[in-house]
Order: sequence, then structure tokens, then C-alpha cells
Amino acid sequence: MKHLTLTQRKTLLLVLLALWLMMLVYGIIAISSLWSRYQLFNVASGSMEPALSTSTIIAVAKNNGTLYAPGDIITYKQDGIYITHRIIELGYNKGFYYRTQGDANQDPDPGLIKHQEIFGQVVFTVPAFFTPLRRILNVRSLLLFPVLLFAALYLKKNRKVAARRPLHN
Repeated sequence: MKHLTLTQRKTLLLVLLALWLMMLVYGIIAISSLWSRYQLFNVASGSMEPALSTSTIIAVAKNNGTLYAPGDIITYKQDGIYITHRIIELGYNKGFYYRTQGDANQDPDPGLIKHQEIFGQVVFTVPAFFTPLRRILNVRSLLLFPVLLFAALYLKKNRKVAARRPLHN
């Protein structure tokens, strides 16, 4: 295997760095587009069991004017708290409204939810055992990972070079 000159190594490193930066920018654009349409929540109570267990991660597609139907699981905000329950009734009185209920609850939720108050609809769920992974994989750690990888590869290479050098007395 042919060894690269110092200039070739620097050029290769600059090309790899430019590619990494392009992928990073593309990833940030893709993630921001995804975040503009979806929001992740952790289920905090057992009101929706067995459909949604406590600590399950849910992805909620933000309300884009879609009319929801009985059976849909929606998230809405009430008194500063996000609530995720199933629609059991749809009605119209000077605007659409919904009656909701948690699957594990015996009675419907008090009050009706106006269509405009709905944050969005649950589109998929991730089991609770992935919750720690969500905390680990935040944007900062994803940005830091390539830097740590390059540093580890650089240190590993330097150790191999140092091990090949003869000791001088």
C-alpha cells in the first residue's frame, strides 16, 4: 500500500472535512424541516394504556387544518399542559369541536376541544425503552460525534507511529 505524502494527507483531510460540513448542513436542514412538521413528546401518565404506555415517545404531526375523526389520537394543550387522548365524538357548533377520552379513563374529558386548540395527531410511537436514547441523541451530541471520531482516529494513528519508532538511548 502506497503511503500518502503530507500534502496529500492534508488535501484528503480538507476534502473529508468539507464533505462532513456539507452533510452536517444537509442534516440540519432536514431535521429543521422534520421539526417544523412533527414534535416528539413523552407520555407522562397511564391514561392512554394499553395503546400508549407511560414513557412511550410519540411523534405528533402538527395541526395543518386537517379534520380529525373519532378514533384518532390527538394532542392538545389545556392549562399549559399537553394532553394526548382519543377522539370519541366530533361535532359542529360555530366551528368543529371534539370530545376526548383517555383509553384507560372511565369518563370522557370535561369540556370540548375546539379544532384550533388541537396541537396535532399522533402519527407513530416509539417504545419506552428508547427514551434514554432520545436524551443521548440530541443535536449537540450529534455534532460532537464526528469531532470525537476524528480525534480518536488521529490518536490511534499516532500511537501506531510511536510504537514503530525505535527507542534511542
